[in-house]
Amino acid sequence: MRDDPSSGPRSAGRDPHQEADAAGPEHERSPALTPARRRMLQRRRRALTVLGAGTLCAFVVSLAVGHLGAGGSQAPTTDAPPPVATQTTAWDGSTRADPDPSAGESTTPPGSPEGTTSAAAHGPPAPGDTPEPQLPATLPDSGTGTTQVLAVPGPDSTRSGRTIRYSVEAEGGLDVPVDHFAAHVHRVLTDPRGWEAVDGVHFVNVSPQQRAQGASADVRIILGSPAYVDRNCLPLRTMGQLSCHAGGRVLLNLERWAHGAGTYGDDVAGYREYLVNHEVGHALGHSHRSCPGPGRPAPVMVQQTKSLYGCTPWGWPTPPSSR
Repeated sequence: MRDDPSSGPRSAGRDPHQEADAAGPEHERSPALTPARRRMLQRRRRALTVLGAGTLCAFVVSLAVGHLGAGGSQAPTTDAPPPVATQTTAWDGSTRADPDPSAGESTTPPGSPEGTTSAAAHGPPAPGDTPEPQLPATLPDSGTGTTQVLAVPGPDSTRSGRTIRYSVEAEGGLDVPVDHFAAHVHRVLTDPRGWEAVDGVHFVNVSPQQRAQGASADVRIILGSPAYVDRNCLPLRTMGQLSCHAGGRVLLNLERWAHGAGTYGDDVAGYREYLVNHEVGHALGHSHRSCPGPGRPAPVMVQQTKSLYGCTPWGWPTPPSSR
């Protein structure tokens, strides 16, 4: 029977655990231990120890089995990991996942828009083509009056068609890198935008060795001084500034070759493409044409050195949409 806390002072002989027992019924007082009871408790303690050890082992085994079932201890694989998409930042500041390059997507940026006269519009240089040379500040008005045949880099195109044999030549004493001129002419004539695609012709180069052995050329493409071009273009008047086609010779004025024309602005390379294609067009029998309308690309046979007549510059026989 529990003591009443209000029954006065506690007796000095009371069990010291009695106050704690007053906290609630969960704490029961232990019965007195007899020798028989002590032996029974020891046997129970040993049984519980063995049972606990067995339970622990079973728990560890179950964890291991579960881990294996989840693939946590698989053998290493030799397969490559799947590609991980990377992110790049767009111009507007947003991010987008880049495609996996192995999926066949091209990582090459798109080319220049149709009809531009940027460097990309001129196409890749042919094998052996040289970078733009540094020309002297002052060019000669006249040279030696005789020409030499130049070698061109690379082979002829593989297109079929009516054969047009051509040589590339330069007047002596021009003080410019004529190998660059030869490479440029070769690149223009073999370009898929050129006359081979339009007229069904096939340009075949006549080398210096072949010319020395007496081989002839249907068209001689010559870089000459203003005086040389003026003299050999007669009765046409080139006035030291213009180029012409005369008697199977394409006579390109050094002044125009070096400096281009105002109609092309700073795009000297684009003007050179036009210059070769325009005069070779005359050699193939093409006459001058007019601008088809304001803002449209000029046909290559428009006299673009003089004016564009409302058109935009374009140096190829094929229209921009055919590139």
